[in-house]
Amino acid sequence: MKDLKSVNRCLGMRIRKIGLSYKSHFEERGLAAGVAVSKLWPLMSRSGISLQDKWKVFDATAKAVILYGAQAWGYREYELAERAQYQFVRRLFALPRHTPLYMLLLETGRSSSFLQALPLHVNFILRAMKLPETRLPNILVREGIREQLPWLAQWRNLALSCGEEFDASWSVSQLSEMWQKLYIKLKAQERCTLLEKVGLSRFQPHYRLVFDPLNRPNYDANKQLAQIRWTFKARGGLLFLNFQPWRDELAQRCALCNSGSREDIGHFLAMCPILAEFRRRWLGVGVMTEVDCLRMLGSPDFARLAGYCGSILGPTLWNAAYGGLLRLEMPEEVTLVGYADDVAAVILGRTLESAQIKLERVMRRVGEWMSDLGLSLAVQKTERATSQQKRVLMSVVHSVLLYGVRVWADSLSIAYHGKRLAAVQRRCALQVACAYRTVSHEAVMVVAGAIPIHLLAKERKEVYQKKGQPGTRATKKEESREETLGRWGKWMKVICDKFVKTYFLPWMKGGPE
Repeated sequence: MKDLKSVNRCLGMRIRKIGLSYKSHFEERGLAAGVAVSKLWPLMSRSGISLQDKWKVFDATAKAVILYGAQAWGYREYELAERAQYQFVRRLFALPRHTPLYMLLLETGRSSSFLQALPLHVNFILRAMKLPETRLPNILVREGIREQLPWLAQWRNLALSCGEEFDASWSVSQLSEMWQKLYIKLKAQERCTLLEKVGLSRFQPHYRLVFDPLNRPNYDANKQLAQIRWTFKARGGLLFLNFQPWRDELAQRCALCNSGSREDIGHFLAMCPILAEFRRRWLGVGVMTEVDCLRMLGSPDFARLAGYCGSILGPTLWNAAYGGLLRLEMPEEVTLVGYADDVAAVILGRTLESAQIKLERVMRRVGEWMSDLGLSLAVQKTERATSQQKRVLMSVVHSVLLYGVRVWADSLSIAYHGKRLAAVQRRCALQVACAYRTVSHEAVMVVAGAIPIHLLAKERKEVYQKKGQPGTRATKKEESREETLGRWGKWMKVICDKFVKTYFLPWMKGGPE
């Protein structure tokens, strides 16, 4: 309770009283951004849309969600605000969680969220300074300058770090001109910092040779998301290979050939003799030199590189990684069973609540495992349609079958026509009842609770014939439905009596065979 009282909500922002911390605000905004990206993910994961258009959608979402209130806090850099963009890039390119942050920005050519939030803050201050002196925003800004608030001190620090002069007494036009120069220098400064991290990296030594500051791969021009993903991983040394700088030396050796070589990206692309056939097929050579390998990784032709990596690592890595999934430590009375490319979780529980708790733990652990491999779980594919949802789909089929029924309803008295419509309705009833195709038509209609099509046709014709009679349309439809339910009850009674006389009573008299 004390924690709740220590947080104020102002203009949609959650701010802690102590130290004016924005942590609660960014945590809430981060959750909202995750929901927004999940809603838009069917669009983001589509290959026919260019990467540039996907960035536009993300930027619009980020500006409305993550950068909300940046006019107040945009003068400072917050790790929580940067996290949303990093998570989106990892998910978009299916990258593992250990992908370096500098690589995410350098490969995509993106700027940090700080450089996106800073202009919102600066423009807000400058617009307030342009207002008449009697306006409250102008008064507050002038008072903030007089009191030397933190945002003013940060302006001064940024100017000094870029070698620019700054004076709070300058006019709006002078400040605007200064900020135009600062934006350019801050972007260059951020890029230099990222390049320094590339040179100092111990875990991605390969990336130092691959990355060319003057020739970044043009991912935006390619609409094949799968090709972009494989190229990104190959350039960054993020493929699921044995070589990882933190692993034991023996564990880093190639598992395909007996040369004892380290299975890094260079060995995989250029040297491994077992993969020579794949290289000839996709790259045109059996063995490549290191120079040719680096040239290939910097080539704008993503199709060949992605085809080579995908044809080998797609099925091979999935089989290798599958063992890691099945070896995950699971809660008590929970077992993972793999078959082909599917995994089922067998959960035992005394109550539904205990089974649900175990299922949530399983999903959490599997989700973490998939995130480590740069994979994502399609939750919509793990769900099944309920009987109620299937009945809704069945009603759509009825609407199509009974179109214009007022004209041809009497023709259903002919057995041929009735059977053709009943066959279509039977297929829907089998889905609703989750029954086998060998179940009789009458039985599956009873179990599915579906009114036979000939009774529905008769009902709709009667509603049409009552059109000129007194009473509302709703009343007439209700009366016709009651009559139909009566006929349906008689129909089911005949079916049940037939079943009892033909099968059940003889079985009871003679006993089970």
